[in-house]
Amino acid sequence: MFDSLTVGYLEAERLSKHFESQGLGRDGWNLNPCLFHSEGNRQLYGYLATEKDWGDFNQCSPGKWKLLFEFASYGEKVVSDYQHLYKDSQPSRRKEDGVTRKVKLDGDN
Repeated sequence: MFDSLTVGYLEAERLSKHFESQGLGRDGWNLNPCLFHSEGNRQLYGYLATEKDWGDFNQCSPGKWKLLFEFASYGEKVVSDYQHLYKDSQPSRRKEDGVTRKVKLDGDN
């Protein structure tokens, strides 16, 4: 499982893209779900689960194996976190710019 913060989402997305580039993402699973290598080792597939995936899993899972999940949009979890971080960093940048300008102006006199 991944962290519930933005970093966790980005890490899960990166791993999903890695599996996709190897042909082992959602399409690889849907088109040819080879469960074992020729040596007998299991084949691992990876992709970001959708709400339907979670629902299907819970429908087919007995009792205590049901998964609890919460869905939030990419905008809610990732974009808003970045916007919040950006806004938090703005006053310090403006202050730094003001200090820099003041030093330059004082140095010109």
